[in-house]
Amino acid sequence: MEVSEDKKKLIFSILRMMNDDCDSCSSEVKESLEVAMQCMGEVYGVDVADEAQRAACSVPLSLQDIFNKAASPKAELTEEQMAQAQVLKEQGNDLLRQGEYEKAIDLYTQALCIDQRNAVYYSNRAAARMKLHQYQAVVEDCQAAVNIDPSYSKAHFRLGNAYNALGRREEALPCFRRALDLDPQNATYVETLDTCLGEQASSGNGGGAAGPMAGGMPDMGNFDLAGIMNNPQFMSMATSMMNSPGFANMAASVMSGGNAGGGGGGFMQRAEQFAQQMHESNPELVEQMRRQMPGGPGGPGGAGGEGGAPPQ
Repeated sequence: MEVSEDKKKLIFSILRMMNDDCDSCSSEVKESLEVAMQCMGEVYGVDVADEAQRAACSVPLSLQDIFNKAASPKAELTEEQMAQAQVLKEQGNDLLRQGEYEKAIDLYTQALCIDQRNAVYYSNRAAARMKLHQYQAVVEDCQAAVNIDPSYSKAHFRLGNAYNALGRREEALPCFRRALDLDPQNATYVETLDTCLGEQASSGNGGGAAGPMAGGMPDMGNFDLAGIMNNPQFMSMATSMMNSPGFANMAASVMSGGNAGGGGGGFMQRAEQFAQQMHESNPELVEQMRRQMPGGPGGPGGAGGEGGAPPQ
């Protein structure tokens, strides 16, 4: 499960509240709280006793203070506050264009701390997070944006991108359709919806979801080979696969002209099995590789691309 940094901060605040409650409860309740804390911490990978996580996840207000502030009637922002938030947003936009995605996220978050009712701030932060492949966090930001402004087409489109990247095409399609309904002249929305519908049709014709090698080998011209080779997850998976019997059998088939193991279809059968094994062992990494290839979702010419749309 992918856990965003914001969610880790939330879980840390919950665990910190439970830990504080342990000091003022009976031994029976304390034991139950400790068990709950251990289970929650293991699921989300958060430990309140870890010094590094304390530094990264601590927030100035307690969870109760945050709740009280959110539940209280909201005062109108002053012109000065709105102007300050806009400056932070514009600075974030500049950093986003420069590829400084983490710094852009930080500035958009600062803008949201001032004005939590601005859909653009959520959507722009989602754009930066999309660049870092933080897809679940993108979903959360885009959902916040469309809840604030249901007519915000770009937020619907980015939400579709995130669902598509997570392999949740059935949820992506309504988002792409809604974006196009709101902005029917947007060529990127038209192309993305058509591509996604085509991928769905291809998957249906194949009797299921498209596999990692569906559609044959793509044009590798824009494939980020250096980025993949520097990815420790990929190198670990590649080493494991090359040492597997399936890979050895496939290599033997190539060396023997495709006839090892019986028949000319032996190589293709083993190649398909090998690709499926890669997909099952690490679907997120395979999806990331597929997205970097032209024609893949989010890649040049594929569904889910931003279409060069600038931040707002």
